[in-house]
Amino acid sequence: MCKFKKGDEVKILDKGDKSGWADEMEETIGMVGIVGDDLQDNSVYVTLGEDDCWLYSADNLELVDDSDNTEHQEEYDLVSKPKHYMLFEDKDIEVRDLMTMLASRLEGKYKAMFISDYIQAMQYLLRFDLKNGEEDVAKAKWYLEKMLGNDY
Repeated sequence: MCKFKKGDEVKILDKGDKSGWADEMEETIGMVGIVGDDLQDNSVYVTLGEDDCWLYSADNLELVDDSDNTEHQEEYDLVSKPKHYMLFEDKDIEVRDLMTMLASRLEGKYKAMFISDYIQAMQYLLRFDLKNGEEDVAKAKWYLEKMLGNDY
């Protein structure tokens, strides 16, 4: 019998032994998803976005315990309000909110593509610890190098 039930919020700890999908599944480690309804003995389908569903061993998942945070528990949605985009849950500030403020400060001073690259870099830096770690820092660096190279 599986230790999870449909609708449980789980954190992915490891990709397990999935040789054909190793690279794609590696990116999901640390992400939080929702358990689907097709439960098997020790395997669980986990939805990570609108169309992104993966089969994991239950041993590679952990139940997310949000019992201490009931105020925000029901507000998250994997598509419109993913948890890894929330910067300060207690103030209900998302990455998007901050990006909107930063972009408006730059309007008229810089070209649109420069502002776009700045926003991309900032988004990666602001949520790196909640999503992909060093990979997101490297992506931010790529955008910052574009900005410094004046490729506009």
